[in-house]
Amino acid sequence: MGMMVLTAACRRAAAIVAVVLLSACGGGGGGGSSDETLAISMSYSGDAELFRSSIIAPTFTGLNGHSPRCSLGSGHLPEGMTLRSDCALVGTPLEMGSFSFVVRLAASGVSNSVDQNVGLQVWGPSLLYTFTHSVTYSWQVGDVVNLAPMNDFWNPDPGVTVQYSISRGALPPGLTLHPTTGTISGTVSGAGSQQFRVAVTVTGNGRTVFLEQERDNKTSTGFSGSAYPSQVTAWLGSPFEVSPAITPIPGAFYEYSIENQTAPGTPLPVGLSLDPATGRIAGVAERPQPQQRYAITLRIDLNGTQSTQTFLVWIGGESPVEISYGERWSPPNSDFNWWPDILGNGTELAEGLAYTFAVNPLAPWPPGLLLDASTGRITGSVPSLFNGVFFVDVRVQTSQGRVFTITAPVTLEVRNLDE
Repeated sequence: MGMMVLTAACRRAAAIVAVVLLSACGGGGGGGSSDETLAISMSYSGDAELFRSSIIAPTFTGLNGHSPRCSLGSGHLPEGMTLRSDCALVGTPLEMGSFSFVVRLAASGVSNSVDQNVGLQVWGPSLLYTFTHSVTYSWQVGDVVNLAPMNDFWNPDPGVTVQYSISRGALPPGLTLHPTTGTISGTVSGAGSQQFRVAVTVTGNGRTVFLEQERDNKTSTGFSGSAYPSQVTAWLGSPFEVSPAITPIPGAFYEYSIENQTAPGTPLPVGLSLDPATGRIAGVAERPQPQQRYAITLRIDLNGTQSTQTFLVWIGGESPVEISYGERWSPPNSDFNWWPDILGNGTELAEGLAYTFAVNPLAPWPPGLLLDASTGRITGSVPSLFNGVFFVDVRVQTSQGRVFTITAPVTLEVRNLDE
């Protein structure tokens, strides 16, 4: 601790200055008097323990034979402890924690006094963990946790009981607090954000002492990365599969469900399905579907503790080939010889495909036109005026025998030449 200044009572008293000095009277030659200035250092070393007798005596330097005298300037000592006049801290603490107070130091033969800030730690059961209120502590679902209090320098004497509890908030799902050791343990079973405080109650010596963490602990539980890719494409006619990147928790029950957020009520692309027990989406997509956002909700039940987590995934079905007829116009009764353009996506998925063409019944065809089912060629002539879009359904079969269907629009305008 710092240096202190005390001034002795004499004819020419020294002033109190920033460092703690002691000025004592002394004789000098010529019959006059002189002042002796002493630099005093006082320091305490050691901590106290709950319900245990303690004597913490300070160490002095620079008193030069003067006797120290101390009193409490401000603040308070732990209940059960006192400050003796010789500056020793003595007694049996009946409360725990960190205490700050001011010791007022005087000395024999000295008229003034100085104040010294003192801190004292009374140890009891620890409430210190690796997580703190200032940083959000993260666990992953499935993590096995076993965290005992840190800096536990105190053990109860016979007849003294210790009881830990969660005084505010709640632990992450799947974790529990041991009531006598304060150890937080278990397997994280759900995702979310939590805030909680740990408290401890000590009973003994006819007293009950309660101590609570001063601030909330903040924890976050979730899955490493995203359980699903953010966007996936199911190629029509090819096996598709995507599964959540989650390590199963032994003994836990899992249930997955899915909801289309882009087009509520619309299921997955035709041919795909979700396994509610594993979260696996698999199958062979049979029809194109633009990318749509799905919410996949996972519900976990571990020993009766339930939690949910939702993942957002864009899912679409896409054909490895594009079939197009384009747009045309002609006068009435003109002969048509209209072939489809087939464009692959440049991968092996577009190779070895067989096609069967059929008239789509949802939009009427112009009279006089015929469709070749094996080639997709449109022939014939339209005798009357027409302006619109009709469609060709194309059944595509892969070399492995898998089948999917795509629809090609046909845009035609039949008008007179002078129009």
